[in-house]
Amino acid sequence: MKDKKCLLIVPYFGKFNNYYQLFLNSIANLQSFDFLIVTDDKRKFINPQNVTCLYMSFEDLKERIAQKMGFSYPLSHPQKLCDYRPVYGEIFDDYVKNYQYWGFCDIDCIYGDLDKLVAPLMEEHYDKIFNLGHLTLIKNDLANNKLYKKFINPQNGESPIFSTEVGMKFDEEYGEYSINRQFVRESKSIYSHQLGADIYTKANRFYLHDYDFQTNKHQLIKEENLFVYSNGKVFNIQVSDDQIVRQEFAYIHLQKRLMTVAIELSSKEYKIIGNRFEPLEIPLNEITTTNYKDIRKQSFTNHYLKLRFKNLKTKIKRYIKHNTK
Repeated sequence: MKDKKCLLIVPYFGKFNNYYQLFLNSIANLQSFDFLIVTDDKRKFINPQNVTCLYMSFEDLKERIAQKMGFSYPLSHPQKLCDYRPVYGEIFDDYVKNYQYWGFCDIDCIYGDLDKLVAPLMEEHYDKIFNLGHLTLIKNDLANNKLYKKFINPQNGESPIFSTEVGMKFDEEYGEYSINRQFVRESKSIYSHQLGADIYTKANRFYLHDYDFQTNKHQLIKEENLFVYSNGKVFNIQVSDDQIVRQEFAYIHLQKRLMTVAIELSSKEYKIIGNRFEPLEIPLNEITTTNYKDIRKQSFTNHYLKLRFKNLKTKIKRYIKHNTK
């Protein structure tokens, strides 16, 4: 009897980011979601009751993966674990057995009211809920949990996903080698509508990034946004037709952003803007068209320049490595 709703599994090796405690706080009061954090970071954090920490080394996890999958694959860096996410139902079968759903998510997020926005979708019995790596849920049954095996030669273990150390985005989007594509091939039921605020990485401002699953194309929405975390909920506040418009999101995803924490880690309400967590000057319901611009005003950030420089260094290293063989 699967009497629990959903277990989200998060392997993470190395030091957690500087706002990891804010991530933990944001999930603390969720009733339908438990979290399994698999990590080698043993620093002390205030872990909510719905969070279980499984401490192990990356090498130990590699052994567990080989044992559960029946084959040993090249896995020299944790980033490649993204391709193993659709296998977590088997890799951690002893942890997911009592749950109706299991899934995976990112920790560079602040989560909102998943109980309100996401939990009802599980009552619709979708085989898969969402299609991107920052939050995905999979119905816990044998067929779904073994779907990844369609990409493995059962005789010798050869796989276009796991036999290479190159990241294949197996966990998201709709490329040729995507678990999403296989769910479609198998006529599985999928909920694809995006409920999270995925922040575009290649801009200083917080623009929303979306993904069109029909055309397999990325979309950028260039609008003025003010994100606020308030007592377990995530809101985007905008001005439209001289009116305050407040949209609730399941989470905000802050991928590749080095955030400054300018608030107390125990804060119940704050704004997320300009690569900073800052105190919200007034209560959420007192934001008006008159004070909106002042509240939304952000400090200078060179996020985009840093990202371009980092990408350039990576390309140079690859070029040198390729041309010195």
